[in-house]
Amino acid sequence: MPPQAGAAAAWPAMLAMTVASLLLTANEAIIKWLTAELPFGQLMSLRSGLSLVVMLPLLLRVGRGTAAGSGDWPYLLARSVALTVSVFLFLWGLSLLPLADNMALAFTAPLFATLFGAWFLREAVGPWRWLALAVGFAGVLLITAPGGRLDWIALLPICAAICLALSDIATRRLMRRAQGATVLLHTHAFIAVAGLATLLRGDWLWPSLAEAAWLAAASLLFSTGLLLQIFALRRAAVSTLAPLRYLALAFAVLLGWLVWGQLPGWGAFAGIVLIAASGVLVWHADAQKIRLFREKL
Repeated sequence: MPPQAGAAAAWPAMLAMTVASLLLTANEAIIKWLTAELPFGQLMSLRSGLSLVVMLPLLLRVGRGTAAGSGDWPYLLARSVALTVSVFLFLWGLSLLPLADNMALAFTAPLFATLFGAWFLREAVGPWRWLALAVGFAGVLLITAPGGRLDWIALLPICAAICLALSDIATRRLMRRAQGATVLLHTHAFIAVAGLATLLRGDWLWPSLAEAAWLAAASLLFSTGLLLQIFALRRAAVSTLAPLRYLALAFAVLLGWLVWGQLPGWGAFAGIVLIAASGVLVWHADAQKIRLFREKL
């Protein structure tokens, strides 16, 4: 069913996106706990590998007949490399920062994607997007420099967001021809293999039974969350669903408090709210652009 199928399809899609935000945040909370015991490369490889096992049958069915063409491979490789670096930096930050702070800073990726889209793709940046950039980066400053001094650790999720934005630029080129399921399949296979490279350094550790069970749970949450996102995006417009992604920040604050007893300070909390608001402003700008385009038709 296409996204324009009507309002009746919006509620199941919105519910699916909300549950996906919760599951993906719970997955990150488990991974944060596991970073104290297992190397980042190992976590990357095992999570993506196990998730592919869960998602592969559906992805192959959805993506049947949509194999990447010869012109797609440079963009697929660029997306996979950028996303792999992004995941590694995000996990590194996750091991050192509170869950909500790390996720909030990583959520600045749409802001960097706006800048890169203007620079690399010559996309127009309207007033709403410029306002979103200003609001979002004000939120970044509140989290990264609460006492007026920059915390270098906070640069890890910011650099992860930059890499994620670069992968989004490649994704925009890919989506002109390739299907989302195909892109997702290739990317997570690349991450799983890239994580295996840490075997050369001898960083891999044999997980305990409890750690293996938690990792399997994280992979199940991760893959289920991604599949729910695919379900939602196939049944409702992106402009309807985009704001619901930012519920992940509220879930991150809640899980950070329940699991680690961590609550953001007032400055960090204000920064999280501003970053979420900037995301909504980006969504509003996209919705306005789509509305004007339809009016011209």
